[in-house]
Amino acid sequence: MRLYAYKSKKGDDLFGFAGISVAWHVEDALWPALQGQPSVHCAARCARRPLYTPALMSAAASGKRIKLVVGASAGGHANELELLLQAAKGAWPVEPEAFVTTMQITADGFARHGRPVHVIGEADRRKPIEAVGVLFRSFMLALKMRPTVVVTTGSMPLAVFCIWSKLLGARIVWIDSVAQIDHMSVSGQVMRRVADLCLVQWPDLVEKYPGVVYSGELL
Repeated sequence: MRLYAYKSKKGDDLFGFAGISVAWHVEDALWPALQGQPSVHCAARCARRPLYTPALMSAAASGKRIKLVVGASAGGHANELELLLQAAKGAWPVEPEAFVTTMQITADGFARHGRPVHVIGEADRRKPIEAVGVLFRSFMLALKMRPTVVVTTGSMPLAVFCIWSKLLGARIVWIDSVAQIDHMSVSGQVMRRVADLCLVQWPDLVEKYPGVVYSGELL
């Protein structure tokens, strides 16, 4: 039985700390990628559209190394990613090879993991000029890195990076912020149509947004 089947709020006592159910749900999406097989919990979505891109199928079939990239914007998004990585220790089939973030101060924090950290800059829908820069830097980074899987806790700049990576053949796991209680973030609403697995951290959102999954909270 997968731990995420418990769908615990704030972390079940059996697991010991918050976020483990989310981490294992992400793990269940990552592991079949190594085998080129669909996840059981995604069967309904598999019927609508293929979850496994030709790049993943080819990588699994040829035994190529799976490149996992994780990322988050500065602030709470980065904190949630750190909690996810803590919960995922020893659970995921591969370790992150690189980090993507939006500010140098956050990059300095991620650097302690001993992996390359890339800064694409901050922007949102109210800053069109900065958004153009993020659009370009995200494309160049995705083109250079060619990730197989991207796991992110948001926000908009990471959504841009995910979209470019998806177009280049990556599998995307999006985790919308725990701060989104009544509705998904604007970026999350876009990414639920792009991501192969889109997780929310409040159960009521599953009824509002078809295709998303609730598996507990990171905080």
